[in-house]
Amino acid sequence: MIQKSTTVQKREVAVIDVGSTAIRMAIAEIDSLGNWKIIDRLNKPIPLGKNVFLNSKISRELMIQSVKILAGYKEVLRGWQIDKNNVKAIATSALRDAVNSDTFIDQMAVRTGFKISIIEGIEENRLTYLAVQYALRNIKHELSRSNSVIIEVGGGSTEFMFLQRGKIKAAHSFNIGTVRIEEQIKYAPTGSDYMYRFLNDRIQAMFDVLDSELELKRIRHFIAVGGHMRLTATKIGGKEEEMYKIIEK
Repeated sequence: MIQKSTTVQKREVAVIDVGSTAIRMAIAEIDSLGNWKIIDRLNKPIPLGKNVFLNSKISRELMIQSVKILAGYKEVLRGWQIDKNNVKAIATSALRDAVNSDTFIDQMAVRTGFKISIIEGIEENRLTYLAVQYALRNIKHELSRSNSVIIEVGGGSTEFMFLQRGKIKAAHSFNIGTVRIEEQIKYAPTGSDYMYRFLNDRIQAMFDVLDSELELKRIRHFIAVGGHMRLTATKIGGKEEEMYKIIEK
């Protein structure tokens, strides 16, 4: 009789995210049973989104800065002995909108060895949905009995997903993010009234679209993800779980 090995195999993998406000890297340890944990995180601020939203392209200076950041990450990966085949590099709205994104990707590949893939809004939504499912797995039964909305506010875009009894019913990507808003109001008239009207008009336009998909009054759970939301949750406070915070009305 041949006995199967019960030894659990482990390996390290990494994901690099070229975003609108920073280039981030997460290193995780995963095993042959599908379990994983984050063992290192790096975050280097870089205003790619602001550059693109103002000039429609990424400047030479920011390309050089990106090379330096990725070269530094490459050294970190070498220290962890992580092979390039176990590294995934992705980019989102800043590179989607940049007219010279192909040049940026080519330069990063030639000078750092990282092959960056630009993911579309719909793929962002799918990955976010999977991440939320994992993070909220302990209350999965509760989400499966009610309607929820997932929102991710990024530098260049805001992603919405409607979940009806835990399943995706609709998804939308809006070109409104923190960096875009900052640039649009930079030279606008000062005063809280203008700011309120500006934000209200844009948010209301989004909500009109969303309400046509699924009445917002029927939403029981509001799930917010991303760095901006984590900062907001930290400021507000609330019950803290392993991978999320609960803020109740």
